[in-house]
Amino acid sequence: MVETHPGRQSAHDTGGMRQRLTEVDTRRVTWRVCKWVEHRSESTRVPSSTRALIPSDTAPDDGGKNMKEQLAELLVASHGQPVKWGDHVVHGFYEISGLAAGARLTIEFLCVVPPLPQSLALSCKGGRLEVNGQDLKEIGLWSDTVPALVVAVARPASRKRPLSVQLWNEWRDEDGVVQAWIGNAGMIIEEEEDHMILRCSNGEGEATFDDLVVEVTITR
Repeated sequence: MVETHPGRQSAHDTGGMRQRLTEVDTRRVTWRVCKWVEHRSESTRVPSSTRALIPSDTAPDDGGKNMKEQLAELLVASHGQPVKWGDHVVHGFYEISGLAAGARLTIEFLCVVPPLPQSLALSCKGGRLEVNGQDLKEIGLWSDTVPALVVAVARPASRKRPLSVQLWNEWRDEDGVVQAWIGNAGMIIEEEEDHMILRCSNGEGEATFDDLVVEVTITR
């Protein structure tokens, strides 16, 4: 079942209505104990077709002084480039490109911190993703309704042009309103070849990058 939500309140309002995948499976997930995955070496080679927008080594560095500001403000000021936050490089969203027909994204929820429901949002350019028998251009995988592991299959609109997908984190606030890109929302990204871990902070309170932890593996 696909549910339509009104536009989110955010610093980057994309406008319009977004389709949300709210029932991929009737099973409820018993979340595993959250564990940090060992940090990968910064020297790991990352192919150009799978990347965080703007390479990490181009992120502005002010020695961590920017931590007095909120992440959303810094990301807006950087025009979408990643920003330094203490010892971390933080991104507003992540892009996967070069997905040919039949390529698979295996998305596994490793950690969700209650009480707020968390979501991994996906937006397609040049086609759609098939999830649970539905071809969708924009998807929200919500922690309170989806199984811990979801498989999405690329369905490009053209054989000559592969699909690209942007990913970011969303959450529902205490009033049930879908939020994104406000407060201290952002992602720390660890990647190696066609495998990545997204460590997400929602915008509520201080930045903590374990509100939602998702592992994404690409099979091309």
